[in-house]
Amino acid sequence: MSGKADHTFVDPGMSFEEARAEMARIIESIESGRAGLEESVALSERGAALYRHCRAILDRAEQRFTDLTGQMQAGEPDRRG
Repeated sequence: MSGKADHTFVDPGMSFEEARAEMARIIESIESGRAGLEESVALSERGAALYRHCRAILDRAEQRFTDLTGQMQAGEPDRRG
């Protein structure tokens, strides 16, 4: 390992809201010009990882809504108990 922190690792338990808030801070930092080139690249990589994390959460939520809608239309009860 390089000894550098892996800024692309996103804790799978991080909520959508937490990830979105961190992305907003990253965008603000890059747009403000406070971050140098290397830091901007690292922040961009982190932002991309957070985006993928958020996208996965949204995809799962969309699938749950699709499943629920299908169950409701078929008159099936929610079986998650």
